[in-house]
Amino acid sequence: MPNNTIAEWSDLLKSLLDRARSAKDHDDRVKISIELVDYQIASMPPDPNNAEEVAAIQQFDRIAREASEKVLIDDISERAQAIAGRASDLAAATKAFQARTQKNEQAAEALKLTPVVRAIKSATDLIASVKDIRTNLGSATETQELRDRLARLVKSVQDIRSALERGEGDPAG
Repeated sequence: MPNNTIAEWSDLLKSLLDRARSAKDHDDRVKISIELVDYQIASMPPDPNNAEEVAAIQQFDRIAREASEKVLIDDISERAQAIAGRASDLAAATKAFQARTQKNEQAAEALKLTPVVRAIKSATDLIASVKDIRTNLGSATETQELRDRLARLVKSVQDIRSALERGEGDPAG
């Protein structure tokens, strides 16, 4: 059972549950029950440090354990109903894991953007500060060169901020 992802473990369990549902005789049911136990033994989270993957595998194992017990029920309608319930549990567990994964990926993406947002805010603050300095310099001739340099600085910082806002990788060139 060389599965590496939660999706692969989910697919394998779904396949086992499908086989359990269609098992005809007692020998087939015993065989699939053993395979479901083997599944529980073999299933491992791809990343044992990822709490969500560990929880998903634990839930899959619970479903496999219950199905392993239910597949041995002699009454066919009761057995089919019990296995169908496990298949439904698996679908819900898989869907919940996928939703958590998507939420985590979105959170990670937002964290990646945090430095860019800070840089844009810092650039905006710097532009406002430099404009204040230029305004307070007055209009004396000797300060004109400084005002011109500050104007160029504001323009450069505005260009960097605009590049960051557009999502350009290296605004400095």
